[in-house]
Amino acid sequence: GSEVVPRTNHSVIRLRRDILTRGSIGFMLLNKDEINSGTFNRTLGLDGYFPLTRHFSLSGYTAGTLSDTETFSASILSTKKNLAANIALNYNSDLWSAGLDYTDIGVRFNPELGFVRRVDYRYTSGSLSYSPRPANQRIVRQLSCQISGGYRTDHGNRMLDTELDASFSLHFQDSARLSFTAGHEQEYIGHDWVVRSGHLIPKGTYRGFGASASFQTDQSRNISGSLNLGWSHYYGGGNFQFGASSGLTPLPRTRMETSYRYNHVDLPTGEFYTHAIGFRGFYFFSTELYIKAYLQLNDDKLLYAGRENIVSNIFLRWIFRPGSDLYLVYNDSRLAGPGEDEITNRTFLMKAAFFWRR
Repeated sequence: GSEVVPRTNHSVIRLRRDILTRGSIGFMLLNKDEINSGTFNRTLGLDGYFPLTRHFSLSGYTAGTLSDTETFSASILSTKKNLAANIALNYNSDLWSAGLDYTDIGVRFNPELGFVRRVDYRYTSGSLSYSPRPANQRIVRQLSCQISGGYRTDHGNRMLDTELDASFSLHFQDSARLSFTAGHEQEYIGHDWVVRSGHLIPKGTYRGFGASASFQTDQSRNISGSLNLGWSHYYGGGNFQFGASSGLTPLPRTRMETSYRYNHVDLPTGEFYTHAIGFRGFYFFSTELYIKAYLQLNDDKLLYAGRENIVSNIFLRWIFRPGSDLYLVYNDSRLAGPGEDEITNRTFLMKAAFFWRR
């Protein structure tokens, strides 16, 4: 089937200014107006980054949205339902790093030209890592041990999800990396959820453990690759994951990358499988101009009613002067398989960014 989309104007204004030493403040305005209907959506945001010392930094943002169905008033600001905010404090050195982060997204925060995974939540997270460099080591360059966690609630203080993870990594002298991660997660599902046809996740709280391992070679070499394996709980069942990728630079100015992801989900209602195969190719005309093409096939029969989802993308970037860019993007998404192919999305975008200094 097809859908008629009203003619719509989209506009974005982004301003950023350096302040102090290595700090910055920024302003952004996003506007969406449907022609002839009076329907609009606007987002206004402010952000800042402030280095406090050589290793400590403070950053954050605040943003608000307004649509044609709402009337701007003091009550909108006082209830904060249309607002979002974040503040983060970080410490980074070669040996230690730590961070604290707090995010609050209002229940009516709706940036139609942006993207938020969910609304109506408060999320607090923290991390601590220790990364020594062994002396006189010919193989290992650096070790890294990290513990991190997060806790999310809605604005009624009901727990939505929590996580606690521990990881260990080996960074080798040739820039390869070996990593292990283990963790515990808990999530509240507020309604019955049909994750795939024939597989219903009942409303409730789900918790369990997960673990993964990954190995990555030096990505700057002409031939590179990575492997990862993982298993985790999945809403009363389990999910086994496997992934592999490779990179190849066969000729000057070219780069080719392939990837494969596999999931085996086992639930009390049965099991299902998903596969995703991707290809990405680059050609660099010069240091200022390159083109990238991407193709991905998603084999998820239960999600796409027995068909495959094929996504393609062509991206051209031209840096016509330092700090100023022109982007041309073409996107295509379609369902292929039994019956007629169906185009689900096709877009052509152009973006220009200009940088000037007084």
